[in-house]
Amino acid sequence: TATAEVLARTCAEGSRIRPEDLAFLRALAARRVHQGVSLEVFIHAYRVALRAYWDACAEEATRLGIPRAAGFALAGSTIEAVDSITTQAADAYLREEARVRTQSGRAARDLVERLIDGQPIDPGRRHPAAPGLDPTGQLLTVVGRIEQTTLAVGDALQIVRDTLEESMSLGTKRPLVTIRHGELVLITAGTASP
Repeated sequence: TATAEVLARTCAEGSRIRPEDLAFLRALAARRVHQGVSLEVFIHAYRVALRAYWDACAEEATRLGIPRAAGFALAGSTIEAVDSITTQAADAYLREEARVRTQSGRAARDLVERLIDGQPIDPGRRHPAAPGLDPTGQLLTVVGRIEQTTLAVGDALQIVRDTLEESMSLGTKRPLVTIRHGELVLITAGTASP
């Protein structure tokens, strides 16, 4: 609705969208990140809107008998406005996604430190960094290091971490996976060897 209002006002005034007109996108993008809406789906909505606005402009131009050049000018300004909105929306989404990832990474590292140091964890309560893991139960810790890579070690570790998280995200008892001191640490439910 806010996007439609900005576009309608911009078209009615014959003006350009200003950055302050799009401040609402930060909250909208953050909400979509937290709802689990992918960036692709989020931006696709703006593509669909662009098509709808294009059709509306063409229909209105025909209905009013506006000269073709004026109709194209209206459509051109709409395309420009939607492009600005889409760019700002994608930027806001990526910023929020990075903020969330940083927070969750920090929380995961903090939990790993507490578990490794043997610090007490609230019994019966799941930690937000690893909701599928019972931190008071028997745990298995796996530590991995990258010996050779064509990438920067940090980048390679991040790829491995993301791949592990993605491949293990389907189960209900998801492990805790994080990067700590240049090593990959995976903590999962486990039992002691007999």
